[in-house]
Amino acid sequence: MPAKTAIKTIWTLSSGQDGCDMQITGVAGGLAKRTGAAIIAKQLHPPAWRQLFAPYGRPAPQADIQAPWPHVVLAAGRQTIPYALAIGKQAKGATFTAILQNPRRAPALFDFIWAPAHDALEGDNVFSTLTSPHALTRDALTEAAAQLKPRLTNMARPWIAVLLGGPNKAYRFDMADMARLVQHLRGLAEKGAGLMISASRRTPPAHFARLKQALAELGEQVIFFTPPNSTLPANSTLPATNDAPQPDYNIYHGILGLAQAIIVTGDSVNMVSEACFVGVPVWVFHLQGGSRRFNNFHKTMQAQGLVHALTGNIEAENMGTENAESVDNMLATITQAPPANSANGLPINSTDEIVEMLYKHCIEKFENN
Repeated sequence: MPAKTAIKTIWTLSSGQDGCDMQITGVAGGLAKRTGAAIIAKQLHPPAWRQLFAPYGRPAPQADIQAPWPHVVLAAGRQTIPYALAIGKQAKGATFTAILQNPRRAPALFDFIWAPAHDALEGDNVFSTLTSPHALTRDALTEAAAQLKPRLTNMARPWIAVLLGGPNKAYRFDMADMARLVQHLRGLAEKGAGLMISASRRTPPAHFARLKQALAELGEQVIFFTPPNSTLPANSTLPATNDAPQPDYNIYHGILGLAQAIIVTGDSVNMVSEACFVGVPVWVFHLQGGSRRFNNFHKTMQAQGLVHALTGNIEAENMGTENAESVDNMLATITQAPPANSANGLPINSTDEIVEMLYKHCIEKFENN
């Protein structure tokens, strides 16, 4: 059965987790582009007591989760799993169930699972990649970079994007970590680099304030960006222009599109994966803490030459000789040609790989039914 007649509708199931939603958006968008299918987003609202049992138990009734069922349902996060299973069962095999991340249920219950390689999940229907899928596209970065570039005429080069995460179950990301990061960034700026610093919704306000205060004297050599709806004090410190302001996420895309190198904190596989998509040298700033899964991911990324490690204990008041040399080495790496983050000079994009494998599994199922 031809794909464009077999796959006409894709439901995406969201429980409101930003990381999962970005993965779903990227994969669903890629599959829709490949098949011509319409994407219908479903926001789930299970009561608190049902959330405690997820990914087990039955889903709570929800008015917009009913027949006619879609050709493909795409879900990520444990709160979505009961719904995906129920849809697959009620559709009697007519809906293809695809899961992003380890569902914590038997893989055979689903048609397709993508899981990160560091999860070591196995099954005939399991596909794994080292980095995670995302919603970035080359066209979006190029367009946003063109919008942002006129605002940075006074910023020194090379331009380095700095992507900040925040504390989670594996990493404390405390003020000691922030103090080390400040000194790394100051060392780069003192050598002439321009810094484009982007916070996330998980970045603590106190950490962001510490960073802005510590780098305030650098003026237009540093810009700061915060995402919408965050608790941080200001959306950005971009120089004003006569043009209408651009949406915040265009600014984030612009930062990535203009970056000649990226520094990203190591608390998020998604953030590291997005950084590696850009195709410039990537340094992971390692935080105190970690876990087996995170450690395996970072070790493999570094061993394969996809990222560099940014570590080291830096005195608060004085950059030592060793650290000054590391700054020189970073700047030398940035100016190498081609300045890419992999051995063959190509950026890393797992989204396309996942979409291609998902597409093949979908067609196989529909052709056999």
